[in-house]
Amino acid sequence: MDQVVRKQKSKWVAFILAVLLPAVGAHKFYLGHPKLGVLYLIYTLCLGAVVIALSLPEWTIISFHFPAWIGLVEGVIYILKSPDDFQRIYVEGGRKML
Repeated sequence: MDQVVRKQKSKWVAFILAVLLPAVGAHKFYLGHPKLGVLYLIYTLCLGAVVIALSLPEWTIISFHFPAWIGLVEGVIYILKSPDDFQRIYVEGGRKML
């Protein structure tokens, strides 16, 4: 009776979000890790504001592409996991993160 039923998440949706929208942390929000998603947002907004305020166009590539590289790596990791491992590690186990 106290058993909690968690909705299954698609590793392919997580992969697509991680690759296409990494700077906003969309994949983290999708997987149920809102605190990590907010960290992605804060990083992107704060570093972007610093780059714009200091007029450092050469830093634009570093500041805005860093989350994209992390998202790509995370997306590939999601795809390489078996469906059961993906659910156990990133969906069910994710509740303990942060």
